Amino acid sequence: LDVALADISCQASGYQEGAQLTWTSTASWANSGGHQWDFSIHDELVAPITSVFLEECRGSNCQTIETSIDTSALVPDSGVVPSTTVGSTVPSETGGVAELTVDCSFDEPNRQLSCEANRQGNWVSSLHPGASNYGITYEYSLGWGEFVEEISVQFTESLAPSESITTILDVALQPRGDCPDDFNGWFTTFPLEDLELVFEVGPPVRFVTEDVLKPHGYFRVPWGQNALDVRLPTDGTLYHGGNYMAMGLSGEIVDLQYRLEFRTECEGLRFRLDHIGVPIPEIAALFTREPQVHSSIEVSQSGGDYDLPLFEMKEGDLVGTSIGMPSDIHPETGLRGNANFDLGIYDDFHRVLTSQDPRFTNAACYYDFFSPEIAAYLRSKTLVNTPLEESLSWCPTSSEPPAD
Repeated sequence: LDVALADISCQASGYQEGAQLTWTSTASWANSGGHQWDFSIHDELVAPITSVFLEECRGSNCQTIETSIDTSALVPDSGVVPSTTVGSTVPSETGGVAELTVDCSFDEPNRQLSCEANRQGNWVSSLHPGASNYGITYEYSLGWGEFVEEISVQFTESLAPSESITTILDVALQPRGDCPDDFNGWFTTFPLEDLELVFEVGPPVRFVTEDVLKPHGYFRVPWGQNALDVRLPTDGTLYHGGNYMAMGLSGEIVDLQYRLEFRTECEGLRFRLDHIGVPIPEIAALFTREPQVHSSIEVSQSGGDYDLPLFEMKEGDLVGTSIGMPSDIHPETGLRGNANFDLGIYDDFHRVLTSQDPRFTNAACYYDFFSPEIAAYLRSKTLVNTPLEESLSWCPTSSEPPAD
């Protein structure tokens, strides 16, 4: 906080690779994206305490962090007024000062948030942090695939001195859609036609560096065999993704890659295919932005993934005809054609073995989504060469059952 200028500067750290960041505040009508936000406090929104919200989204999975800043020095007359007890010029029925009240409720299974205050003001919600709403009431309906466990709503009255009240609601959503009783073997098609080409498998949940996290796993085939068909493992709807110029093992920016996020007919169960070199034309046409550039192992903040027009596909449909980076050169062998692609499966409702670390966006242990034979083969080819969580017991990388 710069008191003299009435400015606030915020910077984020520890966010995930490819995440979309959105900033809002009770002290500004504006919002912003990216890892840093500098804004001026609007005169009509000056309050003893200012809240700043940062929403981090990976596909439909979002989390919001709130921080509070002491801005009492900006309040007229230097009065430090507790945010929940400040008075108002609105008279009550008995002639006194009416206390500000805010009432919020959430209707499940209709997924409807409803809030009402006893005076006019501005609403900011963790469900839609990029926007503010003015009035006495505020409503928001969660759409398909929007998953939250907690909702934060902040109301700031419009009359000076402006009081703010934050309401926190814990919610327990019930999954909708066509969900199986058992997800084992639910993916009836392996993405590659020839499973035995896969000689190396990366498990889910890996730390590449202390700050770079990989919730997904990967499949590697011999160098130079990039021209392979990739097919959809189960029915899904492409809804989100990104195209980017990737940096290969050679250290050079090489080939255009596509990252594709699919949601399934079972709400909360979604999956990712990455390092698709040549998607089918119908998918390529959905990407209307210029490719971002991976200038390092971390994703460039100048671009990012974004929502796509919904594109429905069926199990076994062709997704692409090339994987990995055919222009990449192995720094030791000189072979050309880094041939691999990523698979990540995520379960927002934790119905399967799922990482309990929130930084890994509900990454699931993906082996048993395939048939027992395919799962056993993938486990036999798993290479653990980067640090994982403290224990692998949540996702066994061998065919042996986990210990009790």
